[in-house]
Formats: sequence, structure tokens, C-alpha cells
Amino acid sequence: MLGVGGGFMKVPAMTEGMGVPIKVAAATSNFMIGVTAVASLFVYFARGYMEPYAAVPVALGVVAGAIAGAVTSSRVSPVVLRRLLVVLLLFVSVQMALKAFGVDVGR
Repeated sequence: MLGVGGGFMKVPAMTEGMGVPIKVAAATSNFMIGVTAVASLFVYFARGYMEPYAAVPVALGVVAGAIAGAVTSSRVSPVVLRRLLVVLLLFVSVQMALKAFGVDVGR
């Protein structure tokens, strides 16, 4: 619906609504997005909508980012992660509101 995987909605829902620790909620959200992406990969590839030479570097970047994120998150306290998430959510909500009112948010 929003084109971003919904992680910014799932993580707060799991942490605040279900009492799941933030690191577990983030990992669960990423796993759900990954499953969806892999399922879509086969459909898009079969239909010829995917360029493998462009997808491979992106996939390698995602794996490198996931490893870096896992290492970093194990060294950062949940309080700091929660504060970073709040800042990110505020940024996304302002950006979405501006876009809804027709303000060009720049790409």
C-alpha cells in the first residue's frame, strides 16, 4: 500500500501493541519483507520484468547491509534504537503528509 514494506508500521505495532522487544520486532519485520521479496522475485523473473545484472549488485548490497545492521544492533542499546525509530517515523510521517498535500518532497 505504501511501497516501503510496512516495517515502519509493523515494528511499532509489535513493540507497543504486543510487547515484543524492538530488536526482535525489527528482525521479524525484515524477515516478513524478505519472504515477500523472494516470492515476488520468481514472478517478476518469470515474466521478464527483472534485469539480473542490475538485481545482483542490489542483492549483494542488501546482504552487506543486513550483516552490518546485525553487528551494529548488537552493540546499540534498545533505548537508542527506539529513539532512532521515533525520529525516522516522524520524518516519514512529515514526508507522507507533505506528499498528500501535493508538496514536492524531492527525489
